Amino acid sequence: KHIMPRGEMMRRGNVVLRAGHVIGTATVGLLAEVGAATVAVVERPTVAVLSTGNELVSAARVPTFGQIRNSNGPMLAAAVETLGYQLRMLSVAGDDRDVLAEHIATGLECDVLVLTGGVSAGELDLVPDVLASLGVECVFHKVAMKPGKPIWFGVKRDVAGVDCYVFGLPGNPVSSFVGFHLFVRRLLDQLAGRQVAKQPHTARLSQPIENRGDRELFHPVTLARSATGEFVATPTAWRGSADLRGIASAHALVRIRAGQIAWPAESLVPIVPICDVFRDC
Repeated sequence: KHIMPRGEMMRRGNVVLRAGHVIGTATVGLLAEVGAATVAVVERPTVAVLSTGNELVSAARVPTFGQIRNSNGPMLAAAVETLGYQLRMLSVAGDDRDVLAEHIATGLECDVLVLTGGVSAGELDLVPDVLASLGVECVFHKVAMKPGKPIWFGVKRDVAGVDCYVFGLPGNPVSSFVGFHLFVRRLLDQLAGRQVAKQPHTARLSQPIENRGDRELFHPVTLARSATGEFVATPTAWRGSADLRGIASAHALVRIRAGQIAWPAESLVPIVPICDVFRDC
């Protein structure tokens, strides 16, 4: 009575931690407990975040006509740090080729460079040309998705292979947010060798939702548990790619196929988690 038998928690030959496990505080204690004083780890990727655009001012300033506060930079920096990766925050670059080239060259020293703005089709969308001038090879530009269509992705190579992965995210904040979670986060987790826990990927709609466009739609939703333990998705009041307020309270994105005009209530729909979505549900 009141005795813990030897070998009750672990026995010789048991696997204690598998490759890809993120080392946290409890993990450090467990490693020490089993005498693993030295373990092989994957270095956390370094991620440079660069916002571009003449119109951007800091969050502390009051914008004048033709200006907006830089929300993408702090948002993406927070996403990188929340996921546990090493952040290198670059200052805002204006729409000038030489200035952009200088800032981008600095960002290319990291494992991953994430830019926002300047990747669409406007007169001052200079980023793709500047990247090409610095030896960054375009892998794809534009994806049939909403929001986030103008997303750009490329690689900078050296003799050993890929030296830096480069993402050009759209300037609209929700487009940038969605692009980060659909593309950037997945790459970072792969580079870090992370063992991604399998999460539920479907939910029941609490109300109808539709997509009349010719692009795949990612609509923000909140999640709750039903009496049976199933996830129920409720679309947030969201007004498009500039509406961060509509996505700030969301737990996930509902993925609606192009041409799928209407999903009625009670439909089982695919979802994409954003941030630590299931921790709060």
